[in-house]
Amino acid sequence: LDRFLRIFLYILLFFFKTFPFTIDSMCDIMLSNNGTELDRLAIINSIYIKAFGSSCQDASYSSFLDQMKATDWNSSAAVGGRQWIYQTCVEFGYFQSTVSNFIFDSTQPVQFFIQQCMDIFGPQFNGGMVNDAVANTNNEYGGFNYQGSRVVFVNGDVDPWHALSFTISAPNPNTTALFINGTAHCR
Repeated sequence: LDRFLRIFLYILLFFFKTFPFTIDSMCDIMLSNNGTELDRLAIINSIYIKAFGSSCQDASYSSFLDQMKATDWNSSAAVGGRQWIYQTCVEFGYFQSTVSNFIFDSTQPVQFFIQQCMDIFGPQFNGGMVNDAVANTNNEYGGFNYQGSRVVFVNGDVDPWHALSFTISAPNPNTTALFINGTAHCR
């Protein structure tokens, strides 16, 4: 799932001139009748690996945990991965979970990410702590009753995080909501 999201959200948006396919062509592969959904995902993964000159990637959960537990500034997680997961665990609780009738089905429900918080940062980072942290964040910043001023909420329709923001109307007259078709939060 992570590879799929990286291709969709980051690679296609940043390297669209050099990457061998677009969001539309990736969707065409996934929606075709060539093999199973897993076969089609494997095709996309192969294109990704070839495009970046890789031969394989360790996608095991234990390797991921080892990376995320590394606190050295020279570790691969130091570029933001560990920080983002921590912030998600202690402020947002916004996990890219899967509960659908598509290829990812229920392979990564919210509980998977709660467990991830606990596995990386300790047992105190459980569901109750995450729920309390999200409530505190919404209480501190107003949630859907945001009262700040001079703020523009810029969102793109390709960005899964737009669901957490104001996209159609601003929360108050001193703010603006701007929704841009065909883009995500990093582009």
